[in-house]
Amino acid sequence: MKRSNLTKIAVASTAVMATLASPAIAMADEATTTDNQTKQAIAQAQDSVAQAQQSTVEANQAIAQASPTGVTEAQAKADAAAAALDTAKQNLDDAAAQQQTAANNQQQAQANYDDANKAQQQAAQDATGTADKIAAAQQAANDASNAINDANKAMQQTSDDQSKAETDKQAAQTAKDEATAESVSHQQAADKAQTDIDAADKQATDAQKKADDADTAISDAQKKADRADADAKQAAADKAAAEKELTEARRQQATATGDKTKADEAVNAAQAKLDAARQAEAKALEAKQKADAKVEQLSKDDGGLSDLAAKL
Repeated sequence: MKRSNLTKIAVASTAVMATLASPAIAMADEATTTDNQTKQAIAQAQDSVAQAQQSTVEANQAIAQASPTGVTEAQAKADAAAAALDTAKQNLDDAAAQQQTAANNQQQAQANYDDANKAQQQAAQDATGTADKIAAAQQAANDASNAINDANKAMQQTSDDQSKAETDKQAAQTAKDEATAESVSHQQAADKAQTDIDAADKQATDAQKKADDADTAISDAQKKADRADADAKQAAADKAAAEKELTEARRQQATATGDKTKADEAVNAAQAKLDAARQAEAKALEAKQKADAKVEQLSKDDGGLSDLAAKL
């Protein structure tokens, strides 16, 4: 109802009925209470806006930082992006709840506005309200109307914030996916490197075993060479003794008188012994040469360690 009509009614109304004025006052108080509730809803919606903006900042920080250089750091960035995404989701849900609260308060404010209008009309029809009460009712109606406008603005703002929070959520999800993909890539590279390391370790172990086996073979061959050398020396000594014995037998043969049979037999035995000693010496020298050659050959073979070192 327009203010000019209310003024005309106020001039025409000279009697006030207290029992009929009370409902109008109650309506005005209720409208004021609704206005306070609406303002509180607006404040809550603004808090939701601030939280959504903070979520945006955190998500952007997660995106900016999602460039790890190693496996551990990549996983940490992925976890940070996931946390930012969860925060954005929570703030989005809070904004939606605040929007619903603002919508409910808007409906309540509209109902209070309608009740205040009805109270004004009833007061005017009964001509029981004073100009002050009518003005108060009008003010209550105006306040309720303003509250509706404020609630509409709050709804629009929370809707905008909800859209922005949804955008931030998608950005955070993208950052999380990228960080996760990068973490997987780094992990795969690390796994391949570990596989190469394990293969190199096995190759080194095998080469070391071959080298150890070669050392054992060299040691055994050296022992045989030492024995062959000792045998050769003994054979040379035996040959020298046989030569000396043969020389002595021939001397006795030359100086023998009478029956020389024993002297001849001694010479023949000494000669046979010398021949055997010479053969033994030849065999010992041959065995020594073979043993020395084996030691030299094994000494040159390091079990593949040199080739492995060149590869590494």
